[in-house]
Amino acid sequence: MSEILVKIDGLEKTFESGGESLSILKGLDLSVAKGEKCVIVGKSGSGKSTLLNIIGGLADATAGRVLLSGSDVSSMNEARRTAFRQKFLGLVFQFHYLLKDFTALENVFLPAYMAGIPKKEAMERASSLLNDVGLSDRAGHFPSQLSGGERQRVAVARSLVNEP
Repeated sequence: MSEILVKIDGLEKTFESGGESLSILKGLDLSVAKGEKCVIVGKSGSGKSTLLNIIGGLADATAGRVLLSGSDVSSMNEARRTAFRQKFLGLVFQFHYLLKDFTALENVFLPAYMAGIPKKEAMERASSLLNDVGLSDRAGHFPSQLSGGERQRVAVARSLVNEP
């Protein structure tokens, strides 16, 4: 039997605005095992991003719970969620959110260094990941000097630098 990495039970998300309620997620149950691939599809506004933000601990559910590798993300305070994301998750957003005043290498290096990885090792990891995504020759370039696809590849490398 495979280890369950993502377990969602009875997840609900309701947005309140101007005295009106809009239920986006209603009683969602989901299990994703180690090695299994899961694709989330739906129409615009159906709750895909909301679901991923809740799974990643970036947003709170109205009801239900989210377990990642057995850890209850839904019961963690913000500081614990931040530490959990830093150590166990690699998130890549639709927009890259690269730091404009830092090179590609620095953008990938920084999360590892901030997580306490020694500077030399963090730099080696960042360089290796940029090589893996085909950007070793662009490591010294700033986001404004990279194409949209290159920026996304830097974001992918950044999401993997802490070996989530």
